[in-house]
Amino acid sequence: MTDNIISFDEAEILCIKYDTAKQRLVDAICTHDKIKYIDIPIARLSHMRQFGEDEKKMLEMQYLVTRSGRKTEAIMKRLQLGDPVIFDLVEKEVDKKVGFIKGMLDAYNLHYDNICTEKGSIPTDEEQNELNCLYREITGCISPLINVGGEGKKLHNAAQNAYKTFDRETLRKMCEELIPIDLGNISYISETKRMNALANEIESATEELKKSPDYKLFEISKDEDYCLAYSEMLEEKYLDFKKQLELNKKTMNKLLDVVFAMPEQLFEQ
Repeated sequence: MTDNIISFDEAEILCIKYDTAKQRLVDAICTHDKIKYIDIPIARLSHMRQFGEDEKKMLEMQYLVTRSGRKTEAIMKRLQLGDPVIFDLVEKEVDKKVGFIKGMLDAYNLHYDNICTEKGSIPTDEEQNELNCLYREITGCISPLINVGGEGKKLHNAAQNAYKTFDRETLRKMCEELIPIDLGNISYISETKRMNALANEIESATEELKKSPDYKLFEISKDEDYCLAYSEMLEEKYLDFKKQLELNKKTMNKLLDVVFAMPEQLFEQ
């Protein structure tokens, strides 16, 4: 019987371990969600608003250059083989060859539209600090029950949805109405293990998140030297593609002169 009795010192150690695991879990959740729902979305939004138009302009010019080059190649190939130059077939062949690039351009344009319309404004540093503090307060209160369903899971989902939409008003209201959850009779040993295991999963997910291109974007988004260099690079590439497009047009015009000088049966408009 005496073997099952926990001394005061042992109970105190169990409580300390439980509180440490709970704090670790809160830190893990808040760190992960801050990166995923605040840092990265704001970095993406800032990047698109600062560079999106220039990126679109550069990519569209790149597409035009690629398409004009492929069209020139298609016509030259027919001339070399002595085949008729049927322009409708040429256009279809070129569309097929540049379809992947066109798809990437369309995807970027859609991405640009979605990013720039999904949130009305970027929170100030002060507003971000409030979002983080409110979210941490709620998470700290409900963290032991976050992944076991019931009221804790429901509250966390509501807080997370408000957090990732920058809804400070909802988070404030939740904090005002927050009632500590009665954990009832719990096993400090099993709960400590469970929270540490969950913290391990979330910390691993955070490390993977930090390897993503979006997080790299967040890291460099506040680097003024990088932003200036990137803007200059976009303009330089755009001008290079524009020059190349003019050269392609000149080549195409010379090629068309050859085509139209040929017997009528060798080309069809």
